[in-house]
Amino acid sequence: MFQLINITIHKHPIFGYADLNFSDREVNLAHPSGSLISVIIGRNGIGKSYLLRAIVEIFRTVDAIIHRGEDVKIPNLDYRFGVKYYLDGHEYAITDIHAGLTPVGRNVGHTFLFKVDNHNATWQDIRLPQRIIASSMTIADKFPTPSVGIYNYRGVRSERTPSTTGTRTIVRKAVDGIVDSLAHKHTTREEISIILSELGFQSHLEIRYRFRYKGVFLRSDINPELLNDIYTNWRNYFQGRTGEVWGTKYYNALSNDSDKVELVCSFLSRCATNEEVSRNNLLVYNVFDENNTLVDDSEVIRLLSNLDILTFPEFKVYKQGI
Repeated sequence: MFQLINITIHKHPIFGYADLNFSDREVNLAHPSGSLISVIIGRNGIGKSYLLRAIVEIFRTVDAIIHRGEDVKIPNLDYRFGVKYYLDGHEYAITDIHAGLTPVGRNVGHTFLFKVDNHNATWQDIRLPQRIIASSMTIADKFPTPSVGIYNYRGVRSERTPSTTGTRTIVRKAVDGIVDSLAHKHTTREEISIILSELGFQSHLEIRYRFRYKGVFLRSDINPELLNDIYTNWRNYFQGRTGEVWGTKYYNALSNDSDKVELVCSFLSRCATNEEVSRNNLLVYNVFDENNTLVDDSEVIRLLSNLDILTFPEFKVYKQGI
């Protein structure tokens, strides 16, 4: 079990100095295996969102220390901090607030001290929670993006362009959540049905993807060599374009992974020979069809979306009585 105990912040641009307790030893001993929740309450503009952001930044920094090993001078925060937490029966403490160190701003290295159960330790002794998840339903949240290491951003903003997030990104995030839930939770369809019913819709939910550049990519003879030629010699395939396909940069990174390239080509070839998909230029998954392959196809759909071959997903629902 993980439980955040205390965070101390020094020379923070919003809070200045703050020493915040989230739990104590007695509470944890009283609930050795239960889930504990801390609630942050305050009026608008008081800094709740910035506090949540600071928690994320602190654990992302500690995670970077652990994964960078001996390189423990991390110049990515313009304030100093201390954090203390319980994890599986042990108390861990990390701080760069100690004698002889004065915060002087961004790009200044921080030297950290580590303790386990109040004994001096090294970064090798530190354990972290498996995941830090930031969830938000507002495009004005202050959480950092993108996801990295143990940090997983699950808000509605786009991780690529967080300042320009719109409805399409919110839909894509919702689809990601549905796919994940279908893969791990057997009551997902029942719960979605209840939500649709309350909103006046039938228990029918389609997730749709359209193919971009159908004549170029959606073909039965697509193979890794042809795919490479399309992205490399794009002028031969996209008449009138003045610049390379948006997904070219992603393809260049993907091209070294032969398994994923083969997965993409095999899927495109299969779709090209599917008369309904080819005719309508559309992939359709009915969430309530237990035989649909949405979960199985989720990885290749992600690859195709990053390659700019598939559009953003769309939802299709039907009103009751129609």
